[in-house]
Amino acid sequence: MTLSSDDSKTRKQGSQSLKTCKHSLSALLVEDAPENQFLISKILGNCAIAVEIANDGAEGVRKALAGTFDFILMDMHMPVLDGYDATRSLRKLGYDRPIIALTADSLAEDHVRILGCGCDAHLTKPVDFRCLLETIEALLTNAANRHYVVDDIFQK
Repeated sequence: MTLSSDDSKTRKQGSQSLKTCKHSLSALLVEDAPENQFLISKILGNCAIAVEIANDGAEGVRKALAGTFDFILMDMHMPVLDGYDATRSLRKLGYDRPIIALTADSLAEDHVRILGCGCDAHLTKPVDFRCLLETIEALLTNAANRHYVVDDIFQK
């Protein structure tokens, strides 16, 4: 996967808007694919967001409860504990910060299932980084804005 000049512009724009935050942002990336871990961490790092990685849902739950992350990026299909069960567990244990699903699942019924397990937003892979940064900003600037819908297919 390569970054185009549009991606570079997107990172710069996202970095500008997210830098208006009063503190440094931190994210927990729960993702089992090393290439996605690398790319997403790099993009967020360029936007001054510190990223910690969990390789599966069980590790993600442990790290989320032990840390003070501003938001979680959650893959939905992982070994040990999938993103659906990890999100349900976090919500059941009182975790109230935004959880953004990152998955190849793009059908309307997938969207309903993802929001139903407790995710606040659903983005599809391959990741549109402009959309990701806009979603992060929207969720962090408007805590009441739960279940933020970003894909046109789900707005119908």
